[in-house]
Amino acid sequence: GACGHVSSGPLRGATSARTRRVWLFLVLAWVYEQRREYEVPIREVESVYADCGHPGVMTGFVTFMPSGPPISNAEAGETRMYSEWRRFLLEEVEWFNDEA
Repeated sequence: GACGHVSSGPLRGATSARTRRVWLFLVLAWVYEQRREYEVPIREVESVYADCGHPGVMTGFVTFMPSGPPISNAEAGETRMYSEWRRFLLEEVEWFNDEA
């Protein structure tokens, strides 16, 4: 899967929390950068959410678990999810830089 136990490659068998965090970031960053290639990119986020064991850090940008007060306008809700997704990626970059 995209996260959790890595079944192939140089990280085969890696299950540490840091490794899972790195893989989650890499997958979500790649999908974000390629989002124009998907008809509905946020559905890809839902797939990553399920594949990675429903990580709590993603709840703000999964369609059925939006953060903040309810929004009646679908477009505004989608905008907020993309904003939360981008915020997550930027925060992870900061964390990785602090770890280096």
